[in-house]
Amino acid sequence: MQYSGIILAGGKSRRMGRDKALLSYGNTSFLQRAVDLLKPFCSEIFISISDKTYLPGKSRIQTVKDLFPDAGPLGGIYSALQQMQLEKAIVIPVDMPLLQPGIPATLLAEDQADKDIVLFSVGKRLQPFPGLYARALSESIGSQIREGNLKMYDLIARSRTKIISGDRFASYFANINTPDDEKNLHRR
Repeated sequence: MQYSGIILAGGKSRRMGRDKALLSYGNTSFLQRAVDLLKPFCSEIFISISDKTYLPGKSRIQTVKDLFPDAGPLGGIYSALQQMQLEKAIVIPVDMPLLQPGIPATLLAEDQADKDIVLFSVGKRLQPFPGLYARALSESIGSQIREGNLKMYDLIARSRTKIISGDRFASYFANINTPDDEKNLHRR
């Protein structure tokens, strides 16, 4: 089976004060790190954006503007699912620069035809991202957004979801949201 990739890069970056996609770690932008992570696993990659413009300049990579402005991650996923040609996508946020290839590989290895979402949990905490999401969710996500419910956990709870242990990957799931998070990242 072939998979799509979705990079959620449409956030406002309010706490950071600047666009997180353009931050760098190891001399590579967060956005490029996300693209490089997904390339070996995905036939097509979508960068979900709000109103920003990124010009990846590479085949297999497309930017998708949010169809529902200010709808958070759900809106980004929905917009990219609308453009996908394939049945399932690995979804990652741009602000997790420590993600490693074993993470998408594990999601794909755990994929099941009868599941619409495959996610990690760390301890008892569910991790909505990174995750594997089916294009079949598009209609229910659109309905949820139109109802004003932007909660990822509500989508997960009512979908056919497989949860796998991500304890061995816990240190890679760090979101970089603030200048302090960025300083700590560079101390690693």
